[in-house]
Amino acid sequence: MNSKLPEESMDTLSLSSLKEQEYIQWESLKLLVSSLNKEIYVFPLTASILTIIFWQYTNHVLIGSWLVAICVLSLVRYSVHKAIRQQKTLSLNYPRWLKYMLILDAITGLLAGLSSMFLTSLPQELQWLLIVVIIAISMESVAGQSAIKSSFIIFSLPFFSCFILGLILLDSKIFYILSI
Repeated sequence: MNSKLPEESMDTLSLSSLKEQEYIQWESLKLLVSSLNKEIYVFPLTASILTIIFWQYTNHVLIGSWLVAICVLSLVRYSVHKAIRQQKTLSLNYPRWLKYMLILDAITGLLAGLSSMFLTSLPQELQWLLIVVIIAISMESVAGQSAIKSSFIIFSLPFFSCFILGLILLDSKIFYILSI
């Protein structure tokens, strides 16, 4: 008895599995985009509030540049999200759009982590405020970027590297412990 499938059936199966894989990729990218949509508005809003609070304690050029970079990043992210939402399943170039999303995630993680550079110039109460905000951002990233694991990893590496370095530079035992 011959257990091989006819040639026609094999082509149908591979075509079917390709369509299924394409559909899964499309849905995971859509899920990532929809879960990060609020970040487009919340990240610059949070950065603006922090800029106003920290203005008198920090270098104005540095904090202003940081805020402008976040606002520009949010505009670029909005454009990419809009372009992805307008794509149709069959015309989606998944690797290209995923690459764009991962680049944006890395830059977002870096900019969020760089907020820790303001820690050294702030009074202790505001240091704790910034640490709480950074921890909230990290918790949100777990939920928001869970659709594609590489998105979370790409965001987390620069984010936590900068945050830990900022805590270490404070030269305080409690911040050393927190950085571990």
